[in-house]
Amino acid sequence: MAELQKLSDLSLFPAPEAGKGFSITPLTAFFVTHAPRSLAPHQHDYYQVIFFEEGSGEHEVDFHCYTVQRNSLFCTGPFQEHRFDHTAYKGIIMRFNGEMLDAAEDGDNLNFSASIFDALNPRPCIVVPQASLDTLRFLLNELSREFMAEDSAERTSCLESLLRIFLIRLKRLWRGDSSGELTRMSSTERTFLKYRRAVEMHFKSLHLVGAYAALLNIPMRSLTHAVTTCALTSPLALINRRLIIEAKRDLWLTDRKVKEIAHDLGFKDPSYFVKFFKFHTEEQPLEFRARSRRFTQGKAA
Repeated sequence: MAELQKLSDLSLFPAPEAGKGFSITPLTAFFVTHAPRSLAPHQHDYYQVIFFEEGSGEHEVDFHCYTVQRNSLFCTGPFQEHRFDHTAYKGIIMRFNGEMLDAAEDGDNLNFSASIFDALNPRPCIVVPQASLDTLRFLLNELSREFMAEDSAERTSCLESLLRIFLIRLKRLWRGDSSGELTRMSSTERTFLKYRRAVEMHFKSLHLVGAYAALLNIPMRSLTHAVTTCALTSPLALINRRLIIEAKRDLWLTDRKVKEIAHDLGFKDPSYFVKFFKFHTEEQPLEFRARSRRFTQGKAA
């Protein structure tokens, strides 16, 4: 089974304020203490930003492999499955918990968690364009410098402010704006983010797009336009993708019976769930469980 790494495993503030947790470490140092378990599929209950400055290969996120090249940057949220393919990378890994993210958002509805850190993110990785490299490196260096500094009354506030600026820059990059100019989010993008957040909250109980349109009070045509424009897929495909991700996590992480997993995901008929899973993955649920565990055991050996 996968290993769930908890925030207490990290090197955090000596006395985290209000439960806030934060860590930033060079990848070379990270691999010294986390290899080989980082090479096997695993989960965390915190957020991660991984910046690959040097090295190439593949990085797996929620059972999909993405190409790693120079200046690739990955963002993963709590409970997303991921793994490294080797330990020769150079770069930075930054980790923080929900309390720290809430402080960075600071009530301004920046929606970092819904825009770059959730399981429905169509792009969990980007290659940082040359025009943005100096700014991101500067911010990562300042975050590292503040994290390593002696504890002080201002340390937490400074880290929160730097993290906020860094995540705003990331959000712009995810929207394809490398110029650094402040642009307003379009109504189409806002609709898409509302839909993604609603799916994340209700995917176990609501499986039909019409139910989300009613919940959000958005016309079906507008909802479909927003999703197809921003995600290049249909609203129903996003619901199904989230269900499959959760089903894979349950099959991989737990020993629960298929009918129990089906019921938890809102399928009244377990046989329909099996057909649904096979249609989207081309294998039976128990076949996926056996294959993924053989793979995990091989990587951990």
